[in-house]
Amino acid sequence: MLKTTIDALRAVLNTDPSMTPDKTRKAIAAIQAADAPPMTQQADATKPIMSAREAARLLGLTTRTVRRLAKEGHITPLKLPGRKTAFGYDGDTVRALLSGKRSA
Repeated sequence: MLKTTIDALRAVLNTDPSMTPDKTRKAIAAIQAADAPPMTQQADATKPIMSAREAARLLGLTTRTVRRLAKEGHITPLKLPGRKTAFGYDGDTVRALLSGKRSA
């Protein structure tokens, strides 16, 4: 979701007298969480991690398509340790998708 959309939602919620600042923060966080790609796994040192650009280059796709594939569950996104919003992609699932793409 675009930052401008979040800012617009925050402005609307701030005008509602029944919304406390805490409720507004929780509502915005819930909206952002619903829009985020599924990040069910934490990256670790044993998994090969690819950036969206690396995965796109390997698959012959755009980074936007790679992110869509992750959102649809075809590629596993991995939350990078120590980062709030940064994530990469499991290299094994990217390569599996590539081998499936070549055999199709």
